Amino acid sequence: MTFKKLFGYGILLAIVIVVIEFIFGRFLNIDSIWLQVSEWLLIAAFSIALSRRLGTINYLEAILVIGTWLIISLLFSYILLGTITFQHGYVWIGYLVMAVAIFIFHKKRHVEIRKQTAAAQNKTPGRLWLETHLPLPESKDKHH
Repeated sequence: MTFKKLFGYGILLAIVIVVIEFIFGRFLNIDSIWLQVSEWLLIAAFSIALSRRLGTINYLEAILVIGTWLIISLLFSYILLGTITFQHGYVWIGYLVMAVAIFIFHKKRHVEIRKQTAAAQNKTPGRLWLETHLPLPESKDKHH
């Protein structure tokens, strides 16, 4: 993760969130719970996509990303949409969804290390213990 990616993707996410809030808050009937959930799902999808573009990061870096992107998004929302946006509870839930999505779905460093270790030991990650420790049955299609 570089400084350029951190702030570049943060600004991109902030612009996307402002557009989503503008469309859902100003044009659509946001009183509908289905529209609120769809807004949160869109925010989560963009947050996940952009956080995974940062590459493999650990949990401390994920918290740094959350804090940085949250501040950038709040500033952009305040500057472009004004304070009226923050009077609605669904907006704050959208920011919470963004933070949780980044924390849960970022590319985790410990998973990548486990995959590399398994590949170095010629083991396929995700296989069951029984599959790796028991002999395989003989094939019936052997030619004599």
